[in-house]
Amino acid sequence: MDSETEMAAARAYVADLRSGRTPPRWQPPTPPDDEMPAELGVREFAGGIDLELAAQPLELLPTPGGLDLRDASGAHVFGRLADSTARSATAQTSAEVCRFAIEHTRPGWRIVARSAKDDRVLAAYFPGWVPAGGDIWVAPGHRCVLRWTPLARLCSWRLTDADHEILRLRSSVERYDIVTADFPTRHVLLVLFVAWVVMAESDNAYYNVSQGA
Repeated sequence: MDSETEMAAARAYVADLRSGRTPPRWQPPTPPDDEMPAELGVREFAGGIDLELAAQPLELLPTPGGLDLRDASGAHVFGRLADSTARSATAQTSAEVCRFAIEHTRPGWRIVARSAKDDRVLAAYFPGWVPAGGDIWVAPGHRCVLRWTPLARLCSWRLTDADHEILRLRSSVERYDIVTADFPTRHVLLVLFVAWVVMAESDNAYYNVSQGA
């Protein structure tokens, strides 16, 4: 028994039994809503809130469940990267769950986000011929450019669409700071996808995999 309320209910139940009355089936009292455990899965994340209107910069921070994408105020958690390794990760948002993974192609490799529901490709990263960057394709057919820009003020990576900046990402030892603008589609998924691509690029994980490591 965890509380005096539960003890009192249990004592009343036993008293009914001793008096010969048939008590109702005893159950612990239902805790108030603010004490109810949060449901696991995509429904725990904030939905219907534009990332462009959230308190910025967004932050990708380590938590017991993985890496959580939240706004600067900490009031809203938009998504999570879980089970992240050098070769794959699970992305969860309020709308969908998908798997990020490296796929070998001819003549090289790509990074793909596939829906956990039907294995449909939702986004893909194609490395460019120059180091640190490439093209990101987002269904239903939008293509953006991801580049590392070490000379930009407070900026490590930029995602652009026809020279229009969509996202800026700066990494440090314990966190990623992300500033967003207008998105073409799949806002939260795209942010998580770019962040995971940057992690792997920074660790040279993809290059090791492409060379057979």
